[in-house]
Amino acid sequence: MGKLDGRVACITAGTRSIGRGIAEAFLAEGAKVVVSGRSTEKGMQAVAEMGGDNVHFIQCDATKQADIERLVDGTVEHFGRVDISVFNAGGVDQTSMLADFTDAEWQYELDFNINHCFWGLRRSLKYMIPQQYGRIMLMSSMYGKIVFPGVGGYMTNKHAIIGLAKAAAHEVGQMGITVNAI
Repeated sequence: MGKLDGRVACITAGTRSIGRGIAEAFLAEGAKVVVSGRSTEKGMQAVAEMGGDNVHFIQCDATKQADIERLVDGTVEHFGRVDISVFNAGGVDQTSMLADFTDAEWQYELDFNINHCFWGLRRSLKYMIPQQYGRIMLMSSMYGKIVFPGVGGYMTNKHAIIGLAKAAAHEVGQMGITVNAI
């Protein structure tokens, strides 16, 4: 028996790196897992490598609200519920001092980092509140705690993710739902 027997998880950016490690750990503990990524080819390869009927892939661009919502809804459609949501995607396209930051890069980083966490958290709560159970993990970074020049947009987002986790945890903690920033 695993610690996650009967639980269903969805993970953004779950086909490689940290997200893949999280998916494999959840599978080893008995969970059913939906992983996402931008590339269907890489996603199907990851599913084949992880094997079994307990893992499924949904294509998802984490910078797009409709894709994030479709990922959470698709998890429920495929496995019947969602118990654990890990919003792991994030990053930057370009780095620069804030004085040189473009509006397009600022918006991209907002969508890829904090907005994807917000959209996913909100959609996950739609299912978790009625079942009075859920675990939501938002991927922050050491940049959510420190200051480093040249990555102001990323740093701002990672600080915001910590604030989002605190606010959500306070709102739903009494409902059997935990929210953490990692």
